[in-house]
Amino acid sequence: MDNLFFGSFIHSNNPGWGFSAIINGLVDVETTYNIIYDAIIEHPTYVVFSKSDSDHKVKVLNKMIKHYEELEEYEKCANLLKIKKIILE
Repeated sequence: MDNLFFGSFIHSNNPGWGFSAIINGLVDVETTYNIIYDAIIEHPTYVVFSKSDSDHKVKVLNKMIKHYEELEEYEKCANLLKIKKIILE
């Protein structure tokens, strides 16, 4: 995910905000989850085939699923579960 998050990823609604802004604490938690969710959904193969180990990917996805369950955003949960299933195969 290096290129996606540390390179050219820019939030579509505000081209001045990228992952560096998140790192610097300029974006709230909800925005962070939404940025990462959008990136995962737009580029699922990048997540599935990235060099990160499967355990790490699953931990991140589980944390995101829990977050979206608490907000009752079940469609996002379902999308993340599909990607998680692919990683675990």
